[in-house]
Amino acid sequence: MAAEPESEDGAEKRRAGANGAEKRRAGANGAEGRDERGAEGEAVDERGEDGDGERGGRRKEDADEVGEEERREEQASDDRGGKEAAEEENEVEGGREAAEEGREPEDGQGKEGEDEEYEDGNEKAYTDGEEEDEGEEDDEREEGEEEDEEDEEEEEEGEEGDYDDQSPVEEVALTVATFDDPALPCFTYRVMIIGSIVCALLAFVNQYFWFRTQSIIINPIAAIILSLYMGRLLARIERRYFNPDALPFSVKEHVLIGIFANCGSAFGNGNAYAIDIVTIMKQFYNVQLGFFPAFLLVTTTQVLGYGWAGLFRRYLVEPAHMWWPTDLVYVSLYRTLHESDTPARGMLTRAHFFFLITAISFCWYLVPGYLIPIVSCLSWVCWVWPTSITAQQLGSGLRGMGLGAITLDWATMSAFLSSPLAAPWFAILNIAVGFALFLYVLVPICYWGDVFAATRFPFLSSGTYQWSGALYPVDEIITSDFRLNETMYAQQNLAPYISVFFALAYGLGFAALTATVVHVALWYGPEIYQRTMSAATEVKPDVHTRLMQRYPKVPWWWFLILLLVNLAVCIAFLELNAFFQLPWWGLLLSAALSLFFTLPIGIVTATTNQQPGLNIITEMIWGYIRPGEPIGNVCFKTYGYISMTQAIAFLQDFKLGHYMKIPHKPCSQCRCSPLFWLAWSISAQPGGSTTLWKEASYAR
Repeated sequence: MAAEPESEDGAEKRRAGANGAEKRRAGANGAEGRDERGAEGEAVDERGEDGDGERGGRRKEDADEVGEEERREEQASDDRGGKEAAEEENEVEGGREAAEEGREPEDGQGKEGEDEEYEDGNEKAYTDGEEEDEGEEDDEREEGEEEDEEDEEEEEEGEEGDYDDQSPVEEVALTVATFDDPALPCFTYRVMIIGSIVCALLAFVNQYFWFRTQSIIINPIAAIILSLYMGRLLARIERRYFNPDALPFSVKEHVLIGIFANCGSAFGNGNAYAIDIVTIMKQFYNVQLGFFPAFLLVTTTQVLGYGWAGLFRRYLVEPAHMWWPTDLVYVSLYRTLHESDTPARGMLTRAHFFFLITAISFCWYLVPGYLIPIVSCLSWVCWVWPTSITAQQLGSGLRGMGLGAITLDWATMSAFLSSPLAAPWFAILNIAVGFALFLYVLVPICYWGDVFAATRFPFLSSGTYQWSGALYPVDEIITSDFRLNETMYAQQNLAPYISVFFALAYGLGFAALTATVVHVALWYGPEIYQRTMSAATEVKPDVHTRLMQRYPKVPWWWFLILLLVNLAVCIAFLELNAFFQLPWWGLLLSAALSLFFTLPIGIVTATTNQQPGLNIITEMIWGYIRPGEPIGNVCFKTYGYISMTQAIAFLQDFKLGHYMKIPHKPCSQCRCSPLFWLAWSISAQPGGSTTLWKEASYAR
């Protein structure tokens, strides 16, 4: 009978030892350990009363000693030595073995091991709780310090309010850097030398290739790549022979050279628009215009829009949502060429990838450009039915709807609407749907429905015809002073006709201009009013505008003076050259028309990369005002249309400088410097005259 209490007591001690080890591993909190110790002490007292009273009393005394030991250990360091830990383990192990053998453990083993397990669990729980409290206090202290720092930063910002560190436009945030280094060299001699060279070359080459059926436009990217190595070469020469402390060729210099190159390519349009006037006077009116009249015509049409471009900076450059998609292409290019990156293993750097694609593009263009030109338009429908007129109208990619036609020439793909890579997706989709509805639905219905006698004329043409379908004899109804011969026109009944496609294109152009004005008035009218009525500093700027605030702006009166001077030069030039058939009030009317449309068309261009033109409405207006004057009509159209285009191109370069953190004044200087070289491209036209001053040579 005496063995059973000992067996129960041994099992209880074994459970107590295991429980103590569990407490040491888990690190239970102090209060929980104390509660369990008290409960365990009561159980030990009960066992002592039922079994061995002496052992129960000793256990109670040990529990009191544990309490005193706990208070002492609370004040000591919680780093216990390895020797004490080993002794505790041995005592606990001895108590466990004694319990398993059914004998009563010695005083230093079972009881003390068990009690010290409680003690260690309580101590560890206490120290863990103390460390947690201290950690929470440290975290609260650090959070308080961070909040104080944030409050100080907000106080330093003052009235400026809270600003984002990124542009709200996702494409801009992913492409444009949000830092600036004002110490980088900007407008240097390298910019002037290299910029003048690339501008002159691009102006000449683009004008030369303009007369192809599918014109080739050498965009500024080629010049930007070339100018990178030219700039680094000049910087190396300067450091070696002239100034050892010369700064290296910087990205800001590169951007300004790119603006020069952009002027040389007529901002991606290929040639200066006014040179077409010189060309048609030679081609259709047998007039050889002298160099200086042609030079002044090209220069004045290019510069007139600069005058009011600076007045629209607040609306088209500073707002973040005026993001100019084309500029992001150039920003990405400049960063690729100047910023180093570390690619993943087996991957190419951005610069290596760019040069690889450039080399492949250059090699491939030899195929459609020189070796196999037929791949520019593969119209298999025309091959299958070579004698069918309907098949030619449906399948021809040059004179028809292009159904089934395939092209392997990028110049053909991007000849009309420029590169689709720079346009946002919604604009591409909008254009694609409109193109399909116009060319594949509206035009066929009108043509095969014989609207306006459409079947008498070609399906797709921009020419002028007689009623019989023959080409219109322009030279038969023009007098020697380039006016309509109304008598001859009435006698021969030479009423002009155009294709139904061309007529619908004119109507679509009028609708696009009206829609542009209405869209801008409804969507951007409140913001335009707010920016007009308030100072620029009162409108919350984005991160790029804030970085540009360190540079002084070009005063608005600079642009006003430029506008007035150009108007005076234009009026004097046109009055001294009466054969241009544009009086001074006609020039002012064209300038007013261009000024009115600059803002709405600029907003559409800045957000969609698509630019509606004024070439249709301007020639219609002047045709009603002064009928029978063809040269005056094209001059009015050029001053009205190109002035707006140049103003928008100026603002686009301003935005590029805004993204690349170029000071405002160097941007303006680089836009005005290349005008001579752009006008010099007159000599690139076939048979271009180098006569210095000769009003006209009437070689009838």
